[in-house]
Formats: sequence, structure tokens, C-alpha cells
Amino acid sequence: MDPQPVSMDSDPQPVVNQRTPSQPGFGYIVLPFPQEATFKQIGRHFTLSYLPSALADTTYHEINTIRICLWLGPEQQQIETNIFLIWPGYGILSFGELFSKQKSTVIRLINDTGAFTDVAPNDIARDLLYINRRPCLLFIWWSGPPNSVVLEATKLSLKTLVLSMVGNLAKELLDTEPGMDGDAVQSPMVQRWYLTMLESLRLVPKDQFLFDPTRVAHGIVTHLGKSLMINHRFDIRSRPMLYIPKAFIRVWAEQIDASRQSEGNMDSLLKEILS
Repeated sequence: MDPQPVSMDSDPQPVVNQRTPSQPGFGYIVLPFPQEATFKQIGRHFTLSYLPSALADTTYHEINTIRICLWLGPEQQQIETNIFLIWPGYGILSFGELFSKQKSTVIRLINDTGAFTDVAPNDIARDLLYINRRPCLLFIWWSGPPNSVVLEATKLSLKTLVLSMVGNLAKELLDTEPGMDGDAVQSPMVQRWYLTMLESLRLVPKDQFLFDPTRVAHGIVTHLGKSLMINHRFDIRSRPMLYIPKAFIRVWAEQIDASRQSEGNMDSLLKEILS
């Protein structure tokens, strides 16, 4: 059974047996849920750590009672670290910065952070807010020029990954030479692309992806199948072999590319692909 929260008025002093995190060099505990934090490194500048599952269904009022102790770890950090709480359904809150001269701090969620906002600090935070189902902390290491952090956030974003994979799939299907069956492609080519993509993704370090890239590839193939069925009555799942007109694939790829012009449309597309 999960431990029950205690009143914050009691100012609990939990006994925590923490292993020193060597990478990324900081940690935190959620009071009164003493635990060792787990981290997922993303690229050079970003690190994620999910909050305990017991907090996932916390109401807005209860969030206000939660306290977190943040620290940079035993090593002297000369780099500014921005810390954000990303809570799906509510928004993004900023804890500001931590430096080596201020290596730890205890904060009360919401009260000691900025207001919830719909404006994300970067693409990664937006992805986590709109796509993720669990609250997490996002640590941003400003270890280089600010534009390098922004550029990496864009590179690692789900939007970039989806558009890249869609473009790759469309190119694979559309670059085939016209055959006896006219300007069409055989439906098994979609499955062939998917298997080839899975194999290539196994060779890429996991810290290059915010979300499971195999899940994204599967979502793109599923999205293409739904589009062909809804718009053209082509059900590529029901028969082992169909000839798909290339015009249908072009329409699908162009519609996805057009989604980038509308933030709302792109958010809906990303949610659908990861659903």
C-alpha cells in the first residue's frame, strides 16, 4: 500500500539513504515520499525525472501542499540549472535556477514557483505537457550558448521526429519507379519501411529521443492506414496486398506537413500518433 501523506505542518525529517547520483549530478526527494530520484538524460542539456506514481492523480489543491527538496549533488556545479515541473492537465512551473553556491533548496509546489502557464520554455517542455501522462521534473543545463540549448530542444522535439519519419516514409514509397500497375505502390512496402526503421533505431543512443521512437514509428504507420481508410476507403490492414495510388500518399504527407503551420493541429497530430 502506498504511504499516506502527512500534514506539512509537522515538518517531517525523513531518513533518506541516498546513493550519490554521479550523472547528472543532482537529485531530489519529495516530502513525505523519501526516495532516490531516477533520471533520464536527453541530449546534452536536458534531464527528466518522473514524480512518484502516487502523486499522479493529485488535485490542484493537494499539489499546493507538496514539498520537494532539490539539490545539485556533492560536486561543485559551475553551470546554471533551470528546473521546471511539468504537470499534464495543469501546466509548466519554473523553480528558477540552482548554482553551486546555492546547491540545495526546499520548495513548496505552486507557492514557490511561477504560475501555471500555457507557454512552454522550449519544445521539449511542450511535448511533455501535451503528450505525457505523468508529472515530471525537467532539468535544463545551460552549459553552452543559449542558442545551442534552444537548437537541441528543437532537434529532440517530438514534432521534429514525426516530421522526419513521415518524410522518410513518404520518400520511400514515392521514389519507386512506376511499374505495370501504374503510379502505385504495394502495401507491403509500408510494413517493410516499418521493420527497417525499427532496425535502424536500435543503433541510435536512447538519449537522442524524448519518447520511445519505435512507438512513434508505429503511430505513423497506423496514422497512414487510418488516413487511407477514412479518405479513400483503402483498408491496408484487411488484405495482404493492395496497390496504393501514390497520389493518396502525397495527400497524407502534405496534410501532415501543413499541420506544422497550426500549433493546435500539430498538438492534435502528435497526441494521435502517440495514442
